Amino acid sequence: MKASDMRPGMAFMIDDQLCVCAQATHVTPGNLRAFVQAKLRRLSDGVMVEKRLRKGEALRAEVGPPEVFPPGSVWGKRVLLGWGSTYGAIREAAEILGEGYAHVHLRELWPLRTEEIEGIWSEADEVILVEGTATGQLGVLIAGETGLRPHRFVPGYDGRPFTVHAIVEGVRG
Repeated sequence: MKASDMRPGMAFMIDDQLCVCAQATHVTPGNLRAFVQAKLRRLSDGVMVEKRLRKGEALRAEVGPPEVFPPGSVWGKRVLLGWGSTYGAIREAAEILGEGYAHVHLRELWPLRTEEIEGIWSEADEVILVEGTATGQLGVLIAGETGLRPHRFVPGYDGRPFTVHAIVEGVRG
């Protein structure tokens, strides 16, 4: 059986225990691969099993927090948000743009550390996504998980690495 075929009321064996599906939710986080989030009830003792969810929460604790430059609070600043290979160019751009700017870099994207992301949005004056895509896939992922959207987007989708100059110009408009 495929996970996408799972429906409430279906019974099957999980870890040598007969379980019945109490709830099945199909989730598609942004442009990532869809998955099924299921709540199962063991028939032997009636206990709800959320094994996949617990694994996800444990993994979330293992994912490193976003890196903030300069270290400390982003309160009242314009935040340049990025991930992956944009690190060096964004950091240098934040230094050039000056004191009112900060660089927040996501080291890992999944599972997304939503509490920290929400904290950044609540403290920053503006969040500017800098990403090497035409569609802002990171912004779509964040919006799907938190409901928050970047205020502006500096795209780079010509296949070349970001340059500091391109980021500074994109921010200054």
